[in-house]
Amino acid sequence: LVSISKAAFKNCASLTSITVADNNANFSSNEDGILFNKDKSKLILYPINNKRTSYSVPEGVKVIGRESFWGAEALQNITLPDSVTQIDGSAFMETGFWNNESNWINEELYINNKYLISVGRNELISGDYEGKEGTKVIAGNAFRNCDLTSIVIPASVVSVGECALGISNLNEITVDENNEYLT
Repeated sequence: LVSISKAAFKNCASLTSITVADNNANFSSNEDGILFNKDKSKLILYPINNKRTSYSVPEGVKVIGRESFWGAEALQNITLPDSVTQIDGSAFMETGFWNNESNWINEELYINNKYLISVGRNELISGDYEGKEGTKVIAGNAFRNCDLTSIVIPASVVSVGECALGISNLNEITVDENNEYLT
């Protein structure tokens, strides 16, 4: 097996675990039944019907794949390691964590208080937006529910995910002059 489409497991509502043969050259899984690339630097898929309420992504994972946790309703608590430097689009949508109103502070959803997952869940956010200092990663599609005209990205941000800033009225993006990662 050399590739897996994002839609390969889309309608597998009963999927609780994935096991990959040890000798597979491209993919791996862990004891929790989570699908990774071979060296476990990218988390590809968290099974939608896994009944775990908390999950700590293992240290060493750098990328959280597109829609990788989508729909895991039992999952209430998520912890990301410092090794994560990229979160692809819609990775945590419709999880128990996402759906818990108390996790949304001022219409922002963060994991570990430094991974910005989304802005504007229940209402259209418009105008100017300034990211909070200490934010490490802005996830893909983070501003999909927004009609912003300007965004200020703090110095602490190391990456901005795909389509994160794809906002039709966006006129200005300012990256803090002390940011050494984004140019």
